[in-house]
Amino acid sequence: MQPDANTTRALFEQLREAGVIVRLEETLPFPEALEVADALLAAPALGIVVAMPARHATAVLQALVHRGPGQTLLGAADVLSEQHVDAAARAGATFLVSTCFDLRLAVRARMLSLPYVPGAFTASEVALALRHGYDHLYYNPADILGPDHFASLRAAYPHCRFLVGGGLDPASLPAYAEAGAWAVVASSELLGRQSWTQADLIREVRLLRRIWEQALGRDTGAVRLR
Repeated sequence: MQPDANTTRALFEQLREAGVIVRLEETLPFPEALEVADALLAAPALGIVVAMPARHATAVLQALVHRGPGQTLLGAADVLSEQHVDAAARAGATFLVSTCFDLRLAVRARMLSLPYVPGAFTASEVALALRHGYDHLYYNPADILGPDHFASLRAAYPHCRFLVGGGLDPASLPAYAEAGAWAVVASSELLGRQSWTQADLIREVRLLRRIWEQALGRDTGAVRLR
């Protein structure tokens, strides 16, 4: 089943404007995930994805929908099954990301009118997605082979647009911007520590956004900080 090209294109324009999409990991306990979610909304993070394997993923998505001011893009990441697609849609996700192309997920997402961004890490995976009409893709995990590999892949498929994620840190963002990433998915480095505060997370998100905007040569004064 072919994707709705206009819907996916519109989503990627929004992702490009957001720049940095923050990922909420499945390892976070529910109360902690809510604390993180509030900090991300306050920063503000203009894009957030919630890892669907988490037991409380749908509850976190619902909380983000109800707490969010409306301009934040909310997506579901690591979508592995049609049940994940259905749960994400019910919870209010506006797009889906998977680690590889899965026709079952593509069909189900199209039925629900949800943009689906399949993972593609190699040329063969890009080719598979393209055969089914998907040229807006998720390059992940980026940290395994680094920005040079991504740049080579993008050069081979210049008409594809890539969301890039997996092991990114502030120092790596400029290289992916230069290589042509449309937007990036980043996880917080703070949450692996024993102690952190919401203020720490807010500063971290703002730093990531500032680095990304500067790497693209965009006016950092346009980055909306509250």
